[in-house]
Amino acid sequence: MKEKTSTLFLPSLIIGDLLAILMVTLLGFSFHGESIASPRWLTTFLPYAAAWALQAPWLGLYEPEIAGDWRKSWWRAALSGLLAAPLAGLLRAMMLSSVVIPVFVIVLALTAAAGMAIWRIMFSMRSPQVGKNG
Repeated sequence: MKEKTSTLFLPSLIIGDLLAILMVTLLGFSFHGESIASPRWLTTFLPYAAAWALQAPWLGLYEPEIAGDWRKSWWRAALSGLLAAPLAGLLRAMMLSSVVIPVFVIVLALTAAAGMAIWRIMFSMRSPQVGKNG
């Protein structure tokens, strides 16, 4: 018998995902010496958040049985992070009236994949034992 999922489960995941994407974005900007006081970071954050939101549900990342188990969620979050980067790169290029920069997409894919996997492991370790046996 499954335990009842908290009504805060999905909102917590969505807010946490956005905060993880924000952290990856701001760390990237600060790593390159860019000021995070400038709204320029939004040209990475918004496209990546949109790309994540479009494809993460397809990998089951908002299913309690997956999100609540780190063994099931970490690799899906990493894969989702990798898959979101090309679309984010395209959306970013369109926002900036520029071209897609392949090295940017590769670095974004790898750093975001790592950041999202770490966040989802942390979430699953703290979440209630939703849908788990034992």
